[in-house]
Amino acid sequence: MDTQQLQREVILSVEGMTKRYGKNNVVSNASFQLERGKIYGFIGQNGAGKTTIIRMLAGYAKLNAGRVTIFGQSTEKGLAEGRKKMGIIVENPALYKNMSAYDNIEIQKTLYGIKSDTLTEELLQLVGLANIGKRKVKNFSLGMRQRLGIAMALVNSPEILILDEPVNGLDPVGIVEIRELLLKLNRERNITILISSHILSELYQLATDYIIIHRGCILEKLTLEQLDQKCASYIVVQTEERETAKAVLAQMGVTNIEDGDNNFFRFRGNYDVKEVARRLMEEKILLTHFSLQTESLENYFVKLIGGETNGQVV
Repeated sequence: MDTQQLQREVILSVEGMTKRYGKNNVVSNASFQLERGKIYGFIGQNGAGKTTIIRMLAGYAKLNAGRVTIFGQSTEKGLAEGRKKMGIIVENPALYKNMSAYDNIEIQKTLYGIKSDTLTEELLQLVGLANIGKRKVKNFSLGMRQRLGIAMALVNSPEILILDEPVNGLDPVGIVEIRELLLKLNRERNITILISSHILSELYQLATDYIIIHRGCILEKLTLEQLDQKCASYIVVQTEERETAKAVLAQMGVTNIEDGDNNFFRFRGNYDVKEVARRLMEEKILLTHFSLQTESLENYFVKLIGGETNGQVV
């Protein structure tokens, strides 16, 4: 099987997933797929339903409706087998704080029935914790704990890694360390990753695909390339001679102009900003505003959910 075929292989799918607590739907008819070898950014505000979905994928909570399929299996027995190929951290990693990193991984190995003599040292080396001796976890930094949690999630050599806010509370150095670790796992081991984070700029540097959820509903699923198209740079113009300016731009091949209020309009495409400004000035068009603006992932998300700002984007 070549790389392109692997990239298209669906290894986890969710269809019509619904979860209710009392009369409230926390997740409503959610559907999405994970393809092998990709990194998915899971985006939504506090209370959007991300953690609930992750808990149902892990088998920690039951669905009220819908179906989960993992590696082609959707029966209770099949899901149990599929989850053996998954590594999951929901919220904070479960660690034995009075033990060393080595001992934490050894306990995890015992739980999975793994007898390898070298695995613990290999995982500590992989996550950058090989030279910390017998220091107890309670004395670790938050970043070290997160890396240890990821090491423990890798004990069973998972094909899917699901992480709920792995960089929450980390300083910039810690965030970069986790990012580089996840990219390494994806590139070198072809591990498919689903990661939720409220640091959208960080997800943009990491994810190949995005799943956006709002109030328990999946709003959009898109690739990085599709997101880049939606978040492309715009040339923004304001002039009282808007129609004349648009006619000049049409001569330059600009066809995708979007009108705004107060004589503003904008367009995107591979145009030389200086050349556009020069042509408009040659026609003696008075510009009261002219700029290059880029739509960020944060701005796109806020627009997608209707401009709501209550609650963090997490």
